Amino acid sequence: MDKKEVSEIRKAVTSYGIISKLCGCYVNHEKRKLLVYKNLFAALEEKEENRYTSLIRKSLSGKIDGSLFNLDLVKAAREKLPMYELLRRLNDSALSDDSVIDEFYDAIIERFPYGENYLIFLVNSAYDVPGKASDGSELEDASDYIHRFINIIICPVKLSKEGLFYNEDKNNIETRMTDWVVGDPLSAMMFPSFNERYTDDHELLLYLKKDDSAVAELLKNMFDCSVPLSAKKQKAAVTELLEETIAGKCSPETVTDIYGELGRRADCEEDYKKNITGEELKNILSDSGVPEEVLSGFEKSYEEKLSGNEKIPAENLINRKAVIIKTGNVEIKAEPEIASDIEERTIDGRKYLLIPVSEYIKINDVRTKL
Repeated sequence: MDKKEVSEIRKAVTSYGIISKLCGCYVNHEKRKLLVYKNLFAALEEKEENRYTSLIRKSLSGKIDGSLFNLDLVKAAREKLPMYELLRRLNDSALSDDSVIDEFYDAIIERFPYGENYLIFLVNSAYDVPGKASDGSELEDASDYIHRFINIIICPVKLSKEGLFYNEDKNNIETRMTDWVVGDPLSAMMFPSFNERYTDDHELLLYLKKDDSAVAELLKNMFDCSVPLSAKKQKAAVTELLEETIAGKCSPETVTDIYGELGRRADCEEDYKKNITGEELKNILSDSGVPEEVLSGFEKSYEEKLSGNEKIPAENLINRKAVIIKTGNVEIKAEPEIASDIEERTIDGRKYLLIPVSEYIKINDVRTKL
């Protein structure tokens, strides 16, 4: 799924009333079911419906390959995975078969090594996909077919803090007792995916709030696959890879050129250019002037640090706000557009950084005389 398809599903789920059923299972830290429930979504009270809708919306938020990932079930040998067949049965039954739902809860509980209380809740949706005119506008009365899918959302349940609160009914400040509160999703899945505006049961859309060892173990146990790295960890891994590969072997201009090319790739209109493979990253380094002998072990290092991340969005590897330059105890923060104007120069045998000066210089926000 791309960002347009995710946006379309998110809008349909939260605005068009396409959810029909909701069911949930509250599990404690000892893996014991404390509550199992099932409702028609339309029968919920407004506040309760809004809260569930908010959680669903969060589970469909973020950037592709940032907090949302397309998980290829074919690549994960789906035919050999009972979890894949269980997902299909769950979706095909439209959450009407209690035995399938219970089997799914048990499968999650068995495979999820989470040491705290949590809630698993499932919703069933049927999206009457509108057709599109040649100009891309939706034709509301020209539906192609119905996309039927489920959202599986896992949320932590934690004790709220005790404190004071304002009781509006009594117009009084009172003590608020602790309650078990459902938090924002740890992880979520949408199955089947919605690719090119058609149902694709070879894939699911995975949501990860953050890197979590318990969630990683759950995905490994469910689909025999690794958790994709978050955008933050992708950037950290590539930074570490570059540091190990080219540290002390390339000029500042070379490193600036590398990040300049990553920035250009991130701004490319063609989506396929925005995502970078290990081979393409190596080519960017080579084209920027990194000697071939320096890149001899690059492929192996890339695989070690970014296994399972065949393509990385260039957007995840750059800092749009600033380029950080450090030397000794000095740190310089420059806007990316002018970073290439900073030069390394040797004067009287000592190396300096030359920084172009504009109409003023400030020290501790105090303007000085030029």
